[in-house]
Amino acid sequence: MFNYFFGSDSRSLSYLKFLNDNTKNLSVVTTEPIKTGRGKNVKANIIENFCVENNIHFKYFNQNDTYEDMSNALCVSFKNIFSEEFLRMNNNIFNVHLSLLPKFKGPSPVETQILNDEVNIGYSIFKIDENVEDWIDYEFRPNFEALGPTLGKDINKVSKYLSNMTEDQKKSLLDQPSIVIDNLNLNVEDIDIKLKKKKDIEELDIVENFSLLLDTELSESLLMERLSRELVSHIQKERKNQGLDVTDRIKLTISSEDEFVHKTITNFSKYITNETLTLDLITKKESSENKVYDRFLDVFIERSTNNS
Repeated sequence: MFNYFFGSDSRSLSYLKFLNDNTKNLSVVTTEPIKTGRGKNVKANIIENFCVENNIHFKYFNQNDTYEDMSNALCVSFKNIFSEEFLRMNNNIFNVHLSLLPKFKGPSPVETQILNDEVNIGYSIFKIDENVEDWIDYEFRPNFEALGPTLGKDINKVSKYLSNMTEDQKKSLLDQPSIVIDNLNLNVEDIDIKLKKKKDIEELDIVENFSLLLDTELSESLLMERLSRELVSHIQKERKNQGLDVTDRIKLTISSEDEFVHKTITNFSKYITNETLTLDLITKKESSENKVYDRFLDVFIERSTNNS
C-alpha cells in the first residue's frame, strides 16, 4: 500500500482523499506556496489546504530529501520533475496518468477523451525509473510570465544561458532551489523545465513531466485484456446505434470460431457484462464475418425483457 503521496493540484485531490480514507500514517509531499495574481499574494495549493483541514502530515518537495520511511509512493499530477539522484534515493514512486497510454498522452488526457467521445477509457500506472537520463534530455527556459516584469531585457541573457548549459550544469540546476546567472539570482521554480528525447526510440515518449519507455512485448493475458476492452467499446457503440437508453439491460450473444475469443470472454466475462449492462451472455462457436481487434466475431444485442 502507499504511505506517501505526491500531488500539487485539483486533479490529484480525489486520489489523496481516497488514500487518506484507506491509509494510516499517510505523508504528503507537495509544492511550496507561490505568488499569484496582480498583488503577488502567496497562495497555498489545494493539496496543502486539504492537508491542513484534515490534519495530514505534509512537507514541501526538495530534490535533496530522502524519505526513509517511504514504502511506496503514489504520484498524481505533480508539478515538479524528479532528478535522477532523487529517484535513486527514493525509488518506489508510481505515477498515475489519467488515460490509457499510449493512446491518450499529453497534458490534457481527460479533455481529449471527452472531445473524442471515447467510451473505452481508463488510466495508466507506471513506476518511475531513476535511469531516465539514459534516454531523455532536459530543456530549460525562463518563465516569461513570472520573470519578464522583473528582469526586463535581462531575460534574454537568462534564456541564452539556459539554452547553452552543459550536462553537469543541467544536473546541478535540478538539484538546487536557486541559480545565479550573470549576477541575477533566480528561483528554479521560475524556470520552465521540459523533457525531450535524447534517443530516437519508437517505444519512448514524453508524457507531461515524465518520460515513458514502454515494454511493447504483449503477453497472452494482456492481449486478452485489450480484446475485452475493444469488445466492450464495440458493444457500447452498437447499443448507441440501436438507440438503447444508457440504463437499458441487454441480452448479449457473441459468435466466433476463434478459441482465443472464447477464452477472453470466459476470463473477462464479469468485466464485459458489468460495463455493458448485460444480464444474459451467450457464446456460440459459429463462423463470423466481422472483426474486433483483428479477431473474427459477431455481436448481437437486444434489450432484455427483464430490465430491472
